[in-house]
Amino acid sequence: MAENRIDPRKKFVPRFLPWLLAAAALAFYWFTLNPWISLLNISPIAKISGWTWQPEVFSPVLFAVTYPFRWLHTAQIPLALNCFSAVCAALALGLLARSVAILPHDRTEAQRERERSDFSFLTVWSAWLPPVLAVVACGLQFTFWEQATNFTGETLELLLFAFIIWSLLEYRLDERQWRLLLAAGVYGAAMADNWAMIGFLPVFIGAIVWIRGLSFFNTRFLSRMVLCGLAGMLFYLLLPLVITSSGHYPTSFWTVFKYNLAQQWSMVKLIFNGDVRRVVGIMSLTSLLPVFVMSIRWGASFGDDSRLGTALATFMFHIFHAIILFACVWVTFDPPFSPRYQAFGLPALTFYYLVALSVGYYSGYFLLVFGKDAISRSQRPQPSPFRFLKLPVVAAVFALAALAAIGLIDKNAPQVKEINGDTFQKYAALVEENLPREGGILLCDTENRGVDDPTRLFITMAALARDGRAQDFLPLDTFALGWPDYHRFLHRKFPQKWPQIVSDKEVNMVNPHGLAAVLNLLSKTNAIYYLQPSFGYYFEQFYLEPHGLIYRLKPLPEDTLLPPKPGQNQITQNEEFWSHIENSIFPAVEREIAPPDPDASQNLAGRAFARLHVKREQNPDAIAAANFYSRSVDFWGVELQRAGELGKAAARFETAQKLNPDNLAAQINLEFNQTLRAGHTAPVDLSKTTPDQLGNWVEVISANGPFDEPSFCFQYGIYMAQDTYYRQAIAAFTRVRELAPDNLPARLWLGQLYFLQHLPDGAL
Repeated sequence: MAENRIDPRKKFVPRFLPWLLAAAALAFYWFTLNPWISLLNISPIAKISGWTWQPEVFSPVLFAVTYPFRWLHTAQIPLALNCFSAVCAALALGLLARSVAILPHDRTEAQRERERSDFSFLTVWSAWLPPVLAVVACGLQFTFWEQATNFTGETLELLLFAFIIWSLLEYRLDERQWRLLLAAGVYGAAMADNWAMIGFLPVFIGAIVWIRGLSFFNTRFLSRMVLCGLAGMLFYLLLPLVITSSGHYPTSFWTVFKYNLAQQWSMVKLIFNGDVRRVVGIMSLTSLLPVFVMSIRWGASFGDDSRLGTALATFMFHIFHAIILFACVWVTFDPPFSPRYQAFGLPALTFYYLVALSVGYYSGYFLLVFGKDAISRSQRPQPSPFRFLKLPVVAAVFALAALAAIGLIDKNAPQVKEINGDTFQKYAALVEENLPREGGILLCDTENRGVDDPTRLFITMAALARDGRAQDFLPLDTFALGWPDYHRFLHRKFPQKWPQIVSDKEVNMVNPHGLAAVLNLLSKTNAIYYLQPSFGYYFEQFYLEPHGLIYRLKPLPEDTLLPPKPGQNQITQNEEFWSHIENSIFPAVEREIAPPDPDASQNLAGRAFARLHVKREQNPDAIAAANFYSRSVDFWGVELQRAGELGKAAARFETAQKLNPDNLAAQINLEFNQTLRAGHTAPVDLSKTTPDQLGNWVEVISANGPFDEPSFCFQYGIYMAQDTYYRQAIAAFTRVRELAPDNLPARLWLGQLYFLQHLPDGAL
């Protein structure tokens, strides 16, 4: 009776502990925060920094909330956005702790016999543990941790989801209808921002029906809920209005609006796909199913009034709850059936949030049932048939919490440290090292997604902005140069550097030959650099002169059309550059990309992770940087081999293979280098270069760098000639002629190509 006179909502656990946990989470994420950019956050940071030319048509809530960050200096945006992501994550964890603290523990008869407080809050002495364990399980989970310390927008969407769940649970306490109306409005906004919330809509409606019962079907209530939901969905109109009112894009309001809805609907339809249905079902076993089980208020008996039958049913309930608790904790370590490996590369933070909510409830179940004696109606404690398990079970829950915290930190802290490390900062510093102080034009290929993407360009732009040099350089996405909207974007952003090539109403693709002419004109007054080895229509007029990780574009000689071989000064400078970073940068990169050794001895944690089928992941930033380095090193090795520096070229090909063991070009070049050093030649054998042997030719060269072997040079020349890149074909067949002087087809190709270029002396 004395306990019932104390309002449980004013106790420490539900009232103060959530705020303390949110503050602790924020401090924790602050100390592990990524101070700059990574593969995770580079795309959204580029959008908010104004580096992307496409209009934003998705995530209107995220656009509205993060719009003030666009007023910051570009150098401050990465850190500010990462801090914002940490704040959203901490607030979501605070709502999680509050939600766990106010969960009703009256679902089973065993709970009802022990917890008699108002609202059935957990009031045992250990009531603080379930919110803490839930926050630990969610906050230290790898996907959540990396999203909390790298801005992607996912933590904001999770915060909306957490707010909706918290509102439903708070409504159970005070029955204030405005909470449900606010939850409906927030849900409508969340649907406009995240297509996954459309999939959760039946669950949201079912939860409200479950809470209100028949009163849900009150006409006035339903109409107000629908109106609030529609009010939140007005965010669908925000971005179409912004795009059309800007006047920068020749499109209509309804075109953008329908495009957004069509994309969301196509994603929702995927749920009905067989493979996607299976994946959602697997993820629901440890997220939606446990929540559904905890929402059911089970009867006192199941038809068997005997003490033995009741005890057996109660024991089975305990076993079932234990299995769910263990499975939910296991999921936070990311075994193969976890959302991280099942959600098609999506963060799936909502599923992990539900997992953590279940961890909090089911741990509280055991702390209550085994930590407190049942009380009869006469207020007398009743002995439990499982009283001999009281202390071991409670101790096991505490041990599980401790092991979960220690295990998650041991597994995830090194990975988060690597992701939030300085891999890209070092790469950007090396790029900047050879950029001219007076500025210039930077080109980057982004056509082959997954191979050439804007990552290099965004990394360089972020580094230039950080060092106050962004206005000195004009960044160009060579793939986007075909689109009129991109030209209008460049002229708006850099009116003094990029001329107005297309009209305001132009919608047709830009002629690539005209673009080459524009670059040729700009090269008269600007230094033009490529950020990676490349090929294409620009190289009908230019060739690449390597300077470390950047490449100066220079006009091809009109008499030979052949790029000159590197001179001794150029060889010396580049060799010094690569030798320096091979000793200072590459060892750390190679350690981070090295797969775990299966034969290496493991400590206790490693053996436990192996039994749970949990593995540590490689650093994606290091893998990306290693691929960037490998491609550039292979290109420089080819330049050395063309110049006759066979020993130095072999060392570079070996380095390229270490950085990327899948670098096929470096492997073939190294094998041919060994043949040349042995004094032998290799015949042209086109059977080695077929798609069955090589795959997609363009993707292989884009990912790995150029080939310098007669058969591959010959095939490359054919591809260039077929694409009417005649000057690049001439260079390829000339190299075949150098490596295989007796090859007649290469001479015939050269004669034909020189004739097409109106150079009869070369043809003869």
